[in-house]
Amino acid sequence: MKKQTAIGGAVLVLSAVIATGCAGGPLNSREKGAGIGAVGGAAAGGLIGAAFGRPGLGAAIGAGTGLVGGALVGDHLQGQETNENN
Repeated sequence: MKKQTAIGGAVLVLSAVIATGCAGGPLNSREKGAGIGAVGGAAAGGLIGAAFGRPGLGAAIGAGTGLVGGALVGDHLQGQETNENN
């Protein structure tokens, strides 16, 4: 029961963050990449963490690393878009 509460809380917080981030208008490539990376990283980290009995910790670590990686990829894509438009 404790594990379900932790996962439910993590999902609630992540959903609130995503909803808040989307409320400001259209996202640029960097923001899209960061969001996709964070969600994908949290999912992968949760699965890996579950194998070790710590899905919440795995999801948190995965979300953080996915956020950074996704932001870097999005930043690169945004730079390419800017170069194409100039």
